[in-house]
Amino acid sequence: MGFKQWILPQLNKELANTLAEECGIEPFTALIAAQRGYDDPFELEVFLDDEVLETEPLDLPDMQKAAATIGEFVAKGKKITVFGDYDCDGVTATVLLYRYLKSVGAQVDYYIPNRLLEGYGITESAIEQLHQNKTELIITVDNGIAANGPVARAAEFGLTVVITDHHRQQGSLPQAAAVVDPHREDCHLPFKDFAGVGVAFLLVCALSGNDPAFLAEEYGELVALGTVADVMPLLRDNRNLVKLGLAKLNREPSPCFAALAAVAGVNPGELTAGKIAFSLAPRVNAAGRLANAGLAAKLLLTENLQQARPLAEQLDELNRERHSLEQEITKKAAEIAEQKRLYQNRVMVVSGPNWHEGVLGIAAARLAEHYGRPVILLSENSETGIAKGSARSVGSFSIFKAIESGKENLLTFGGHAQAAGLSLHITNIPAFRQTVNEYALAQPLCLPQLRVDCKLNPAAISTDLLLALEPLEPFGVGNPTPLFGLFGMRLDRITEIGDGKHLRLLLSKGNTMVAAVLFGTGAAEFAFTVGSVLDVLAILRKNTYKGETKISVQVQDIRPAGLNEEQRLLELELYDRFANAALREKDAESLLFTRQDMALVYRGLRGGLNSTEKLRANLPALSWAKIAVILEVLQELNLIAPAKQNGKLFFKLIEGSKTNLENSKIYCGLRSFIAEQ
Repeated sequence: MGFKQWILPQLNKELANTLAEECGIEPFTALIAAQRGYDDPFELEVFLDDEVLETEPLDLPDMQKAAATIGEFVAKGKKITVFGDYDCDGVTATVLLYRYLKSVGAQVDYYIPNRLLEGYGITESAIEQLHQNKTELIITVDNGIAANGPVARAAEFGLTVVITDHHRQQGSLPQAAAVVDPHREDCHLPFKDFAGVGVAFLLVCALSGNDPAFLAEEYGELVALGTVADVMPLLRDNRNLVKLGLAKLNREPSPCFAALAAVAGVNPGELTAGKIAFSLAPRVNAAGRLANAGLAAKLLLTENLQQARPLAEQLDELNRERHSLEQEITKKAAEIAEQKRLYQNRVMVVSGPNWHEGVLGIAAARLAEHYGRPVILLSENSETGIAKGSARSVGSFSIFKAIESGKENLLTFGGHAQAAGLSLHITNIPAFRQTVNEYALAQPLCLPQLRVDCKLNPAAISTDLLLALEPLEPFGVGNPTPLFGLFGMRLDRITEIGDGKHLRLLLSKGNTMVAAVLFGTGAAEFAFTVGSVLDVLAILRKNTYKGETKISVQVQDIRPAGLNEEQRLLELELYDRFANAALREKDAESLLFTRQDMALVYRGLRGGLNSTEKLRANLPALSWAKIAVILEVLQELNLIAPAKQNGKLFFKLIEGSKTNLENSKIYCGLRSFIAEQ
């Protein structure tokens, strides 16, 4: 479970030196940039350029129509409603456009639907309500690309609709006055991966005609928050906008952001894209997940620190409640997945009764990280007979395309390659699970990947190295924090920290000692022992305390030294075919084990190697695939049983149990498969 593929670099130091000289940067900076594909001086200078927007806003299809339509309604003083979404991207987009329209004297309000009562996107019932409220122009942000029915209903009432969205086009476009979406099929911009708030910012640029740098000073904080929260790639325009937003946040944050950072425990001047993702965004999202996103919008519209603080505290409390619910659902879903062995499927489709819909996406992300495969979580409502859910992917696998393959079983769906939402009749879940996995089995096995930027001599770890990386910031999706490989490190000491939830590892190579932290793993689950020689992937963080800067080495993955990556991938693919009843010729011969092999695994379990990870690390004579099959057989024969310890799966022996290997259907099936070839 949770195996990650390491993609090791092929470094070209000569190229890096050339890039460094032509672009006027440090050779190490150029080395990392070249490793990420910026191997041309012009492309690298574009990446490092501080120009706010490479995209010309009016080049988006329908942008001129949108600006003209909105400008006409503003000039005539007609009532405008900004129709948003309840997640952080939708809320920031709503606030940004509302603030701008308010600043130019528009008669404007905003409407953010309730996630639990109304669901995602503009609906016909919302259209009817807005008509009753005398709205004459509706501008959607972060939704609307698939709202054909609601837009047609608006026309019946004589309402004008302008759509701004960033989700994929599905079928024909709604018949709105304008549909602004970089993912329209007829949009040919070189960069399209804006968040909803990014599209709203482009609209404001088109409406105002002002310099994007001037507008970024006013709205950059909102763009940074929404873009990072919606997991958009920090490349090109996104990178520049987030960089400007972070500069404002760290230099002179608006009162609402200062209050939000304070309750999140983030010190002034220390905000990064990562801290937005893990500290600020969850608190803004919590409002829409558990209550009403209007609370978050109210905070982001507050210009007084004293008024902002109690609102931020309410969001903080909701976030704690959200975290508790998420942990509960993640635990229940994992129990179901392990009981039904759904983790063997290419795509885990797990459903349960009345799970809180507002936290399904986060729980799905946790499970996808843990099991190393795409996850779709569904909450079943027995009263309506409908299940609603969220999906998260891993690697390059498109969960949107997988879900789309099963659309005949769905009521609604939408999203993008890495995340999606859906609804269907509960009775259709088994058929949907089968269809989605049939689609996935037709694709190459997709694993979470860790792309190593470079192998690093531990003696080279220094603050100067971190300074050389600063021009590449901000780091996030699409431009991740550099990942370094420390190879052939001896494990000298293991110390539990954080009430036993984390480990501090003392590693050494030659005369160099490195203290590293491994989060989320206690000593009981750790697969390695003192004296082991390991390959470690780590990121480096800068910690400043009382004026002193130190480097924190944070472990992202760890393995026995010299593991054969190609062979390991072949074994994973082999076991995947076994688990999904898709064995090929010669597969069974590679999986069939001897009694001695099974005895070796059983003795390992009895000796304390009570998890798959520990068995892999300490039984090098057996392939990973054979160990996995032997564990299946031992469970089948009731010799071991899975259990949980600190949320981690391990195996316990069932004392007194005796059986014959010939009683195993798995073992006999492998033998029969070989005999038939």
